[in-house]
Amino acid sequence: MTTCNCLTKTPEPRFHKKDCPVYMQDLLYKTIYYQEANKLFDRAIKAWGVETQLDMLQEECAELIQAISKKKRGYKNGDQQIAEEIADVEILTAQIKRMYSLNDDVEDVKTHKLHRLRLRLEDAENGNCSVLFGEPKKKENSK
Repeated sequence: MTTCNCLTKTPEPRFHKKDCPVYMQDLLYKTIYYQEANKLFDRAIKAWGVETQLDMLQEECAELIQAISKKKRGYKNGDQQIAEEIADVEILTAQIKRMYSLNDDVEDVKTHKLHRLRLRLEDAENGNCSVLFGEPKKKENSK
């Protein structure tokens, strides 16, 4: 295990300074991981083609919807099924982003949508309810 001298007691790399060996090792691991993942995505696209990967993404999204429905109905292993389907959807979504060079566009849209969510939450927390989201949960009085 890599150690550091940045006085961070946690092994979690995100809490370390950027020049810390723990942080740097994690960054290197992630870089290699994503490079390998991209190679796999390219091979999958080459092997099965764009249309098949789009069809697969649709199927995996449907399976995620089904897993969520089962979880809501109390099926055993619901969390595990949801985790598996999210992983499948994320892998295929990454392939689609790569196929169409959408990584930057998706990140821009996510930034915009997260900003909008923050504003909506601030409104809801201040009593200004959105028709889209219904009434906010009432805060319990702390005694």
